[in-house]
Amino acid sequence: MRCLNELRQKTKELRRDMKKLPANIRGPTPYDHIDEGDCFHSTVYCEVDIADGVRFVLEVSIRRKTGEEKDGWEIYAFARKGSQQQVNDWLKKKKIPRLPSDSNEWIFEEFPFNENVETVRAKYEQLINRVYKAL
Repeated sequence: MRCLNELRQKTKELRRDMKKLPANIRGPTPYDHIDEGDCFHSTVYCEVDIADGVRFVLEVSIRRKTGEEKDGWEIYAFARKGSQQQVNDWLKKKKIPRLPSDSNEWIFEEFPFNENVETVRAKYEQLINRVYKAL
């Protein structure tokens, strides 16, 4: 649990200094998770509705796991309602940048575990602002 508490402190710091979100973007909401195999995640997410009943999540997550999966921060988007393909198509149409990845999720940015929280927050807010302007 010490590991999860360390991650929670980082995401708590990230949330604490976030700018006020536009009314049509819900969040920021904290969420913590432990996978099988002792992979710890602490996340902050916002939800956005787009046309045709599609809702997606803009999430920043920090994870720590011993073994093969890398530790670090990831900023990404995934479908809450509708399909991931609908979300990906909308983000592509709106020219939201994406990192090359084998994942079907829209990965906006990745950082090493020890990256400064302010740097991660600024990049997450940049994604939120780009999505808001595209609505």
